[in-house]
Amino acid sequence: VTEYWRFDPTGECFTPALLGETLADGEYRTLPVADDAAGVLRGYSPLLELEFRVEAERRLRVYDPATGERLRTLSESEDALLESANALAAEVTARRAAEDETRMLREQLRRLQAGS
Repeated sequence: VTEYWRFDPTGECFTPALLGETLADGEYRTLPVADDAAGVLRGYSPLLELEFRVEAERRLRVYDPATGERLRTLSESEDALLESANALAAEVTARRAAEDETRMLREQLRRLQAGS
């Protein structure tokens, strides 16, 4: 394994709660992890080009330092996918209702024109 990270949300197994190591010349070397000015523990993965942060309530978050955006967790991704599916279903329902109304109006127009 070229690089690995360990996270201990309890802080009972190791300190600091976030540790990263990289394999160099056949030995594992510790990657720098430090608190920032806001007290957030940060470590950068050169292999993944991502930043690990231990934020409030000892939650591990992953950020893309190039964009500053936080990567979603699995549950956040699932929620976003479900939200998109629900929005698509609502759009399909609205489109079908509009098509039904259009058909009805065309039929009424056809009957009116036939009666003239």
